[in-house]
Amino acid sequence: MKKRKKFLALLMVAAMVVMMLSVASAEKKYSDVLVVDDDNDETNGLAFEPVTVIKKNLIIENGANIPNVAFGFTAFVPDKKYCSSENERLVCDATADTLAVIKGINPDAIVWKNENQSTGSVMIGAIEYAAQSKDTAAPDENGDYVTITENRAGSKESDTQYTATKSVSLDFSKVGFDEPGIYRYIITETYIKTDDSVDGIICDPNVTGDDNCKRTLDVYVIDAGVDAEENPVLAVQGFVLYQGIVTDGPSNDTTVTAPTVDNDTKLEDGTTAKSTNGKEVKDAAKSVGFENEYNTHDFTFSKKVEGNQGSRDKYFEFTLEIGKLGPGTVLEVSYADDQDDSTADGDADVTISKNPNAATTVITEDIEQPTTLTADSKGEISETFYLQHGQKIVVRGIPDRAVYNLSENEEDYDPEIALTGDDKDEKDTFDDDTDDEDLLDDSKVNEVEDPSLTGDVTVDFTNTRAGVIPTGVNLPVAPIVALAVVLSLAAAFMIVKKNED
Repeated sequence: MKKRKKFLALLMVAAMVVMMLSVASAEKKYSDVLVVDDDNDETNGLAFEPVTVIKKNLIIENGANIPNVAFGFTAFVPDKKYCSSENERLVCDATADTLAVIKGINPDAIVWKNENQSTGSVMIGAIEYAAQSKDTAAPDENGDYVTITENRAGSKESDTQYTATKSVSLDFSKVGFDEPGIYRYIITETYIKTDDSVDGIICDPNVTGDDNCKRTLDVYVIDAGVDAEENPVLAVQGFVLYQGIVTDGPSNDTTVTAPTVDNDTKLEDGTTAKSTNGKEVKDAAKSVGFENEYNTHDFTFSKKVEGNQGSRDKYFEFTLEIGKLGPGTVLEVSYADDQDDSTADGDADVTISKNPNAATTVITEDIEQPTTLTADSKGEISETFYLQHGQKIVVRGIPDRAVYNLSENEEDYDPEIALTGDDKDEKDTFDDDTDDEDLLDDSKVNEVEDPSLTGDVTVDFTNTRAGVIPTGVNLPVAPIVALAVVLSLAAAFMIVKKNED
């Protein structure tokens, strides 16, 4: 009997364990599969789409072309440096006026993809620009499209610049959000620099300090009801991107504000973001992505002829070498006014016929001077040019800190060079002693070089050839003229006299 009672007791314990387990198994937990709905929800006007797009705006001077550059992007979870909450899970606590913000989870599970990316040809989490002319910008070899916008797109408006825009998308489908809330990530940008990369890439000049290459991304995750098995599910309702680092929570005001012109926000790409019900972080500047400036300079060189033996229709030959350009960089060469006040213009002949005049010895065949220059695989250019007296040529869009060397073919003239610009306050001539390390010594007066170009520069070449008429063989002009007058008067007198007789 006792054994039977013990057996029944064990059965009862086992039944209780099974019941407890069944209760535990009945606990509801959110699925790690997000609800996706591409169509706008009729209630809140937002789609359940776990993908957002970050733009890359590359700001370029009108006289320059698109360089060969690449930018990398990383998402990370805010640490103590960016958090105000003591709670290890939160970035900031809820207040009477703001919502709590949760630290982003699993940033390594975010899927990055370039717009129009070809499979396997572009780094994930990166945007690459191919070197190309802005006038012929088209899909590059990776299949990535560049959108060209006239004028600078951004909060700092300028009609002397244009914008080359690309984008990268972030897909949060596999991140595994486990509760409703606002999840925050920090997105950083890095200029991917190699030995062949160009200098002059400035990271977001509109944002200063440690924040200039960072953005704050808030992901709004909501309770989206239950699935077919009655399990609770989550959905991403929207994203908000801010300039720099944001450490506060967004407003908890639930009042519906209809978008109007007055409360719309102008983003730095020049577009307008409609105000939403979500109420962003107070005093924080919203963003559409990252902005970089490509800092470039113009190089002008001219020819002047002086002296009574100098030929003003003679063509002089110049050799220009430029390095540290980046592979494939395209430079524009100006020979005439292009009717654009924002660009520097040249004034020279593009087409020159062979043997153009008796004084020119350096042109023995028809010449077509280049209107563009393209750097080789080492980022270098070497080209020959020709100038007459009073002419000048402008090479536009040379990247910051490039190296150049310009030399003139030696002729039977006395050469002199003057250099202005490139952050120099005074005009330097090569006939003077100079301590300027950017210039060669004054014994080479037909050549100039600079190992690090940091501003627009003008190099003026003056060639002088003068002759002095030898003394001792000069015939005095005044006595000859006087004698001619006397002889003329005498002849006239004789003719009159003869007529009278």
